[in-house]
Amino acid sequence: MSTSSGPVPAAPAGGDRRHRKNKAMIAVLAITQTIGYGTLYYAFAVFLGPLAADLHTSATVVTGAFTASVLTSAALAIPVGRRLDRHGGRALMTGGSLLGVVLLVAFSGVQEVWQLYAVQIGIGVASAASLYEAAFAVIIAGVSAARRSAALLAVTVVAGFASTVFLPLAGWLTAAHGWRTALLVLAAVQAITVPLHALATPRRAPRTDKAAGGTGEPRPSSRPVVRAALADRDFWLLALGFTAHTAAVSTFTVHVVAALVGWGHRPDFAAAVAGLIGVLSVAGRLITTGLQRRYRTASVTAAVFAVQAAAALTLPVVGALTAGAAGAVIGFGLGFGVATIAKPVLLAERYDTTRYATLAGIIVVPATLAKAVAPLAAAALYAATGGYTAVFTAVAVCCAVAATAIAALRRGAPQAASDAALTDGRVGARRWPVLELGLASDTQVQTYRRVMTTTEGQAWVPDACTLPTAEQPLRQAEFDDLFATALRGQQRLSPTTLRWVIDPAAESTARDLTDRESSCCAFFTFTFRQDGAGLRLDVEVPAAHVAVLDALASRAAPWTRS
Repeated sequence: MSTSSGPVPAAPAGGDRRHRKNKAMIAVLAITQTIGYGTLYYAFAVFLGPLAADLHTSATVVTGAFTASVLTSAALAIPVGRRLDRHGGRALMTGGSLLGVVLLVAFSGVQEVWQLYAVQIGIGVASAASLYEAAFAVIIAGVSAARRSAALLAVTVVAGFASTVFLPLAGWLTAAHGWRTALLVLAAVQAITVPLHALATPRRAPRTDKAAGGTGEPRPSSRPVVRAALADRDFWLLALGFTAHTAAVSTFTVHVVAALVGWGHRPDFAAAVAGLIGVLSVAGRLITTGLQRRYRTASVTAAVFAVQAAAALTLPVVGALTAGAAGAVIGFGLGFGVATIAKPVLLAERYDTTRYATLAGIIVVPATLAKAVAPLAAAALYAATGGYTAVFTAVAVCCAVAATAIAALRRGAPQAASDAALTDGRVGARRWPVLELGLASDTQVQTYRRVMTTTEGQAWVPDACTLPTAEQPLRQAEFDDLFATALRGQQRLSPTTLRWVIDPAAESTARDLTDRESSCCAFFTFTFRQDGAGLRLDVEVPAAHVAVLDALASRAAPWTRS
């Protein structure tokens, strides 16, 4: 459960401090991801030609070193994820950033091909420890469910301009001072990320209830959670969807310029149209995040992937026309960065967030392999068919597979994974949700139940409820007391939003209660607002949990005084 505030002055200091700290962390990650991707990833393209010339080798051999870096990151995804889940991100991301500085300096001094490969493999290690996957794990662990999408958007929108900033910068430095000096300058820029990660990234992952506002009861062990996720069909649908999409995006990016030139366009036009993809990816992320406020993330993501499939399929048909080529690339480019923000959101919605990094790492491995292999397979397909029609048809098929897989996800959190998330490692021992709410099947009377399923058969299990079982009756009684003494009115604003009018004298009590509740449940959002009618408290839930809000409204109804 999460809590947000409108323009009400007397908010508890603790919640405000956490919010300010999270905002600072997000701002820092936006900066460090922009720098990290610019120096460790995008700048390599500028050095490709000069490197091949100075090392007296081919561009293919030099590109192989970059591929080795990408594959190293993939190989480390799972162990890095486990460490993030167990120990948090500060030490890992700070160390990864520092390693990146050292390796960029070493990169500037390479004289042999084997040295280039060694440096690039090391950069793969630094990237795995300090770039998106690590940053997303820190955000998922530290930011409430209600603010995750906005936090991920903020980081990825800023970092989406890494290529826009660092490709020209690296190009200018190389032209003016040579590639070796350019790398030393980039190493100095990369050094900025070291203190930023050290100061703003949380020291450790929360491992007990105390960290989340409880009493120190141990978090669930990772093995049951991960095993349950791996046994869930939806997890493999996510893996299939994002792997297929990564293959499509990687192939499109590598081959679109050559395809446009082959269809008769000038190289500068082809490069300019392809360059739109970076800007379009930012626009796509903004649009997608806006749509997530009204529709399921899975539905929005599947729809975007379907649009990309149509654009890729259309490109060979209209690609010879200026407007047709631009339109198809725009259609595909709008979905270019959507997977980046959709994957962490979908994983966090469905599985225990204390094991997010491990689960994300498992998906990263096949996706990264697809990223490396798909363009080569597309090149072979082009050679076999003598044209790009088959290549972009394959891209469309991959996008269609991705859309189908994401659309097939079930609504709500998978029961098996949720059950595992509520198990504390002892046989039969569970930490039940704070408010197990259900409506009796024949009446509108709200009942409290300590069972996993309501009387209408609808399960409600949060991602990870951390309130100890012994404290749950006390928490329930606190809500009842708030309803009995301070609830003045209740209004259902929408299927997913309930408004309570609260006695202003009870503001401190209500804020304290909702703030503590937000520490152990993740899918409610509380928003306080002060106006002429008094103190308003809006309660929001995702569309998948409307039945829970129905039950909560029924429980509060007997105490409504309006």
